[in-house]
Amino acid sequence: MKTQRAIFQCLNKECKHVWAYDYQYEGSIYNAFRMDGDKKILFIVDSKRCSKCDRLSTKVRIVQGTHSDSHKCGASCFAAIGANCKCECNGVNHGKVWLLV
Repeated sequence: MKTQRAIFQCLNKECKHVWAYDYQYEGSIYNAFRMDGDKKILFIVDSKRCSKCDRLSTKVRIVQGTHSDSHKCGASCFAAIGANCKCECNGVNHGKVWLLV
């Protein structure tokens, strides 16, 4: 089982909310899920609605990490909203402040 972080951003001009979830999957990320208590939530369901304003207008970025010893992980990585991470954390900390638990 693999873990993959997805960072979401609402495209509603009045909202612009950012949030993230870590998903478990085997095979394709599009079969990924997260657990909410004993309820299984599919990635494809999460990717449609804003968790704050409930509108159907979100942008999804799947975090892709690349290890780099020369780039130290810091606040800009933890608060990132982009998909690409090139630092010592290899994407583990990328967008971590946006995680909803």
